[in-house]
Amino acid sequence: MTHNEALRILDAVVQLVVIAAVPDFLDQLALLFPVLLAVERDNSAIANLHLSDERYRVMNLHVTKFRFPNIVAGFDPQIEAQMNMVTNSQHALRAPH
Repeated sequence: MTHNEALRILDAVVQLVVIAAVPDFLDQLALLFPVLLAVERDNSAIANLHLSDERYRVMNLHVTKFRFPNIVAGFDPQIEAQMNMVTNSQHALRAPH
């Protein structure tokens, strides 16, 4: 992907944020990015937004409880594995001694 292509995608995403509701926004992101994850504020959980059940659960929790404020989107399938490592390391840090 070239720098210009990335900028066009980013511009399209910004436009979606301005004009779309949360469900439409996430649906469009899911069409654009093969990897789309929602991340809990403290990295304690991630959700795959390509799974419709998880997408709607995240939307509900985000709107009603301000959870899952972070979105990670990309093209490299390794992103999900790397995010799972971060989540697992956060659980290890919180485990009682």
